[in-house]
Amino acid sequence: MTYSKRMRWIVVAIGVSAGSRVMASFELMLIGNNESVSQRYVHRYDPQNDIVLGRFGLGFISSNIVDIATDQGTGRCFVLQEDGGVRVFDYNTGAFQYQFSVSSNFDEVRYDSALNALAFGAGGGAGLTTTRLHNSVNGATVSTFNGPFMATAAVRRGSTGSMMMWGSGPTGNLAAYQFSAGGGTFTGVSESTTGATTANMMSRAIYSGTNFYGTSFDGMAIGLWRQATNGSGFVGAPSRVGTIPPPAGSGVSLANGHGEMLYAFAGDEIFSFSNVTHTYLGSRNLPFGTGSTLRGMAIVLAPEPSQWVAMGLGCAALGTPRRRRRSRA
Repeated sequence: MTYSKRMRWIVVAIGVSAGSRVMASFELMLIGNNESVSQRYVHRYDPQNDIVLGRFGLGFISSNIVDIATDQGTGRCFVLQEDGGVRVFDYNTGAFQYQFSVSSNFDEVRYDSALNALAFGAGGGAGLTTTRLHNSVNGATVSTFNGPFMATAAVRRGSTGSMMMWGSGPTGNLAAYQFSAGGGTFTGVSESTTGATTANMMSRAIYSGTNFYGTSFDGMAIGLWRQATNGSGFVGAPSRVGTIPPPAGSGVSLANGHGEMLYAFAGDEIFSFSNVTHTYLGSRNLPFGTGSTLRGMAIVLAPEPSQWVAMGLGCAALGTPRRRRRSRA
C-alpha cells in the first residue's frame, strides 16, 4: 500500500473512531476562530467528551467571525463576519454553500426555523430603533420590528408566534420586548430597575426552557439576565441571575443544550447554567484557540449517526492528497 493510501485510511479511521466515541454525545458545538487574517475557520467540538472534531471554512471567511447560527433541519451553519458578510456552510461536511451581506452594525445572528429567516442584533453598543428578520438564502427583509432601542436579535418564544428581544425600555432601563413574528410595534415590554447604557447594553439573547435570557457586560464580568414568561407574555421584571467571571470578555454567545442545560461561551471557556434553577453548573477551558481569537458559538443538538459519518468522510477528504494533472503537449 502506498503512503498516500495509508494516510487516507488512517484519517478515515480517525473520523469513524471519533464518530463511534461520541455517538452518545448530545451536543455538537461550533466555535469560530480568528487565528489570523489568513486563518479564520469554525471548529467542531464535543463539549461533553472534550473532543475536537475537525474544522471548516478556511479560505472562505474574509473578515473576522463575530457570531454563528445553525439550521439543524438542513445542516446549514451561518457565519456572521465583522464586515456584515454572511458565509453559509454545511456543518457536516464543511462544504461552502453560498454567501450574502447585511449591515456591518450586526454582531449577533439567530436562525428562526418557522420563517426560514435570520435575526440579527447590534448589542455591541450600537443598538437599533428598527431591527429586522432576513431571508436566510438572500438576505432580503422578512419582518421589521419597531421599538425605542433594540439591541439583540429577535428570538422566538418557544413554538409561539411571538418574538422577544432585549433593549432599552421606555424609561431608559434594561428591558425585554415582545413582538409578533410578523413585525410591527412591540406588544409588550418588561423593564428592569438597572439603567441601560452603551457600556452595559444587552449583547446576546436566547429563549431557554420558559425563560428569556440575555447578557450584559458591567465592566468587570458578564451578567446573565432572566425574564420569566408564561403562555401569553412576561411574568415579573428582568433580573440578573448569574455571572460569567473574568477573564471572559464582551464577546459572549449563548446556546441551548439538552434538558435544562444553557451554555455560555466567552474568552476560551464554556460555562454551563441550569435554565430551571438559573444556577451556575461549572466551566471548561477549550482545547484550542485563545480568548482573543475565539468568537461565536452555536450548538447542534443530538447529531444523527449519518452526520457523524459525513464528518468522518469530510475529515478523510482533508487527508487525501490531490493528484496533479499532467499537462498535455
